[in-house]
Amino acid sequence: MTDVVMTLPIESDRVADLFWSYLDRFLRGRHAEAAATVDGVDAPFLVVHTDQGRDGQTKVMRFRTRRAASDFRRGWIYARSGLDDDIG
Repeated sequence: MTDVVMTLPIESDRVADLFWSYLDRFLRGRHAEAAATVDGVDAPFLVVHTDQGRDGQTKVMRFRTRRAASDFRRGWIYARSGLDDDIG
């Protein structure tokens, strides 16, 4: 099993708030999947790390499964589009 790594730029406080709100909803919806352990794998379902740069933050996310990463990305694009609509 190979981890899937995703990076997300966080350009503003509004995007950061949206990220944590979306991550919370995503994890609540995946509670059973996150709690399940795969035989021989004790890695966490998801690890989030924040890299701080001059232009803002980057969230580095490591998912245990490709499906979870794909679902998160799809939902994040949808959530982020709503924020972009509010700004535009």
